[in-house]
Amino acid sequence: MPMKKEMTLTDLKRYLSNIDDTEIKKLICHIYKNSEMAEKMINVLILGSEYEEKLLNQYKEKMYKVFFPNDIMRAGFSLSWAKSLIGEFKKICTETEYVLDLQLYYVECGTDFTNTFGGIDMKFYDSMCSVYHTVIQAVNNHENDHLYQKFEGRLYSIVKETEGIGWGYHDYVSEQFFSISWREE
Repeated sequence: MPMKKEMTLTDLKRYLSNIDDTEIKKLICHIYKNSEMAEKMINVLILGSEYEEKLLNQYKEKMYKVFFPNDIMRAGFSLSWAKSLIGEFKKICTETEYVLDLQLYYVECGTDFTNTFGGIDMKFYDSMCSVYHTVIQAVNNHENDHLYQKFEGRLYSIVKETEGIGWGYHDYVSEQFFSISWREE
């Protein structure tokens, strides 16, 4: 027997418009109960930025544990796992500022990691540079200097912490930092 075709968003809207409020509530509660991601998304929409900030702190804790697990020899290190936390948080979070905060934390953890354990590889530094660049772009493209004021200290700290790190990492983050349009010469 062939599998039924998945519904499109239009099909879902049509279906929801044809069922009563009780059925809609039942469906939402079922999704909330059975999907951790949906639970977080619904909480963000209903509870707002206070919950989102709490969630940011939880994701920072998870990020830290990826870079610095209790037993790194046993747990290993996974750059893709760390990046997946950012991707997951982006899907849940509605505040760009919180996403940028987590992205910057990723780079901070990566910098601490390399300063603790020594040089890694080009893929690692490319990832750090790419995420740092994303944050710098957001700061530059923001309508005012709010993001720059919020993140300036942390962005510059990364420049200082990368001194002596090879693979062009320090040169790149330094160049990026000094390209921020909100900086005063």
